Formats: sequence, structure tokens, C-alpha cells
Amino acid sequence: MAVGASTSIFGITSAMLAWIIMNWTSLEGDVYRTITLIWLIMILIFNLIMGFASPLVDNWGHFGGLIVGFGMGYAVFEYIAPPNRHEKNMKIGMAGAVAFYFVLGFILFYTVVKT
Repeated sequence: MAVGASTSIFGITSAMLAWIIMNWTSLEGDVYRTITLIWLIMILIFNLIMGFASPLVDNWGHFGGLIVGFGMGYAVFEYIAPPNRHEKNMKIGMAGAVAFYFVLGFILFYTVVKT
């Protein structure tokens, strides 16, 4: 069982990462885009290292937060510039992937029996 806010922190951080990746070309004149990207990646790496260092930390929760946060960020956040057809299809595909991941997690939560 996982207890704590680290999974949601991973989700929020990877959602911010998704927004920066989505708008990378629109943020071309901004000097802080690379700094922000490196900062977010450093936070994720530091938290993963801390998770692997402690046997009491649920690293699968961290990975779940990374996946769902990135997917939700990509599906929900808007592009700064008007999106083209490929970007719209990516948003729909990412929303479908997150929905599949949610349903799969829900099914596994109620069907897997620990012995």
C-alpha cells in the first residue's frame, strides 16, 4: 500500500514536463525553457534516487505518477500556438492511453489477490 504525496508530486512534475515538451518550439525565444526542463528532470531524478535508496518507498507509485501525469498533462494542457492535425491526434491518443491505464489499474486493483 502506498501512503504519501510523492506519487502526486511525480505526476505534477511530469505534467509540467509534458507542457514544456508540447510547447518547445513556441517557447523558442524564452531563455528559461532549457533551465526549466533541466530543473524538472533533476527533480525527477533526485526523487527516483531517494525512492530507490529507501526500502519503504513504493517506486511503482512513482512510475505510475510519472506515466499518468505525463499523459494527463499532454491530454489536458493546451498548446501556445494553434495545434496542427498531428498535435490534435497526439492529444486524443494520449487521453486514450491514460484512460486505458486507469481502467487497467482499476481492474488489477480489484482482481489481483495477494497470498
